[in-house]
Amino acid sequence: MRTRFRGSVAARRPRRGFSLFEAIIALTIVGMISIYSLNAVGVGFDAAYRARRAIEMNALVNQRLDYLNMMQASTFTSLPDSLAQGIFDYPNNDYEWQMTSAPYSEQPGIFDVTISVTYLLGSNSTYTVHTYVYRRTAVNTATGGVP
Repeated sequence: MRTRFRGSVAARRPRRGFSLFEAIIALTIVGMISIYSLNAVGVGFDAAYRARRAIEMNALVNQRLDYLNMMQASTFTSLPDSLAQGIFDYPNNDYEWQMTSAPYSEQPGIFDVTISVTYLLGSNSTYTVHTYVYRRTAVNTATGGVP
């Protein structure tokens, strides 16, 4: 028969370590913090991806505008198919452009130009620029400048 001592060393020693309940609570807190942290990282990656696409589309629209700066006024009245739409060359072959041009009001040589660049993969996002272009009209010098 065993006798139990009330004043034993084991009964007087303070309890060490964590209980199972405390460990589960701690893991739950760490897990929730991890989920929110990973969500914030994902949002950051998504924002960086969209910013990269916007910068690329802006550069491609500027490329089309630079190309238009070399054109004469007769080109703007009716854009050829090769200028009106197309797909960019590699490495930007994931983008296409569409361009429209029309004379603006009664003013000779001013054209209303709209250029849209569309990303073909994934979200199909579009970047559009609306601008006005001036081209000096040709003057007939044989008649003294009178058209």
